Amino acid sequence: MTPFKLIIIITVAIMMIACDSVSEAELSKNQIRTRFGIVDFLESDGRSDPVESYNDDGLPIQYLTEYSYPIATYELKNSDVIIATYYLGNSCPGNFKIYEVKERKISESEHFGTCYDDSEPKFVVDGDKVIVTMLNLGGKGTTSYEYINGTISKKKM
Repeated sequence: MTPFKLIIIITVAIMMIACDSVSEAELSKNQIRTRFGIVDFLESDGRSDPVESYNDDGLPIQYLTEYSYPIATYELKNSDVIIATYYLGNSCPGNFKIYEVKERKISESEHFGTCYDDSEPKFVVDGDKVIVTMLNLGGKGTTSYEYINGTISKKKM
């Protein structure tokens, strides 16, 4: 098991423990509660589009059909964002997507990352943007990705 995969497992475990007022029986390991509802990350079942349904409280539940595993959640001013690993196979394990959750709506970014899996990326929330910084392949330098209003921009450092 690579250190990156171990970090993901530990991060998900900590997030599940830290969710106050949510018991283990209420949410599965791939469900994340946001201010606007629950996001449910399921493994791909061949559907090309997400399927939406709503629970008894009217909170949206979004079933995402790609290989995405949540690792961090942040609150922005008018939305919540979930950073998830995005599995592209063993040749490029260091990839991510950002899911932005608003009332009765979820959108996803394009996938991004350097494919480097031996370090923990740094996440910074600055107003309504999220900055993800990670090592480049070979450990030489870093690349930062800025997410704002559904768009990812890349900056090598």
